[in-house]
Amino acid sequence: MTHTKRVFGMLLAAVLFLAVTSTPAEIRGGRTATTVYVLVLSITEGPDPVVTWQPVWEWESGGGKPLNPGGDTRGDGRPDVAINPSTGWPLVSWAYWAGTDYDIAYAEWEGEDWSEIDFITSSIENQLDPRSHIDEAGRVRTVWWEDVQSGKLYLAIREPGETLWTTPQLIQQSGRRPSVVPDGDDLLVAFEEDGPRMTQKVGVLTLLAGGGSDAFTLATTDRTEPLDVAIHEAGGVFWAEWKHSHEFFAYSVRNAGGWSDPVMVPWTDHSWLGEEELRR
Repeated sequence: MTHTKRVFGMLLAAVLFLAVTSTPAEIRGGRTATTVYVLVLSITEGPDPVVTWQPVWEWESGGGKPLNPGGDTRGDGRPDVAINPSTGWPLVSWAYWAGTDYDIAYAEWEGEDWSEIDFITSSIENQLDPRSHIDEAGRVRTVWWEDVQSGKLYLAIREPGETLWTTPQLIQQSGRRPSVVPDGDDLLVAFEEDGPRMTQKVGVLTLLAGGGSDAFTLATTDRTEPLDVAIHEAGGVFWAEWKHSHEFFAYSVRNAGGWSDPVMVPWTDHSWLGEEELRR
């Protein structure tokens, strides 16, 4: 059996196992000239996701080690996976439980093995939900939030050819659960934050390549639970989506004047699969 068939046989087996046991999972995979990798993340045993770390892969040259094998036992946060556009290799960031608080950890695939875990932060506060982007030149930008009153959004950058990260920079005085997407050299960051009178707001922050930022509020909602905002781009069209209420998802599309008014979409299936179906 060829190497490729072995690996994708593993992927098929994983999918069949998940189907039989009714445990949906997020599966990321890819292939480069020398590497085929499969990552099975976020295994669930019910309608709501329960994060676990389950890396699965093979490689042609042998060797290697699992990434963060103790993450599930330790209680680490959900991994965020980005792909290096130059190599096709994955890079992963996550909230790492350091014993008394969460710090932001980072690792990347180096062709035959995972790099050592690199810690972007070391703080007494909980640093959560990192989202990373890497450009063609190899510049990595990672955004996360700090779990203090009203939340705070931070950014750290690793420049091409460098091994050290910049000192974390406060980019938003209040904000939680960021999502990122590039716009040329700029970076769009969608997030949720506290609004007036027990409401929440959905915002988009544009981090300009030349420095500075622009902010735009997309919506205000009475929902008190997480909004789980996600921002996307396809074919030059940018949009953000979020849980607006118990009855509706909502989305907004960027236009020449900023962003459109929210469009409401009925939300009747509140399972994890129902949510994913709406987001597609």
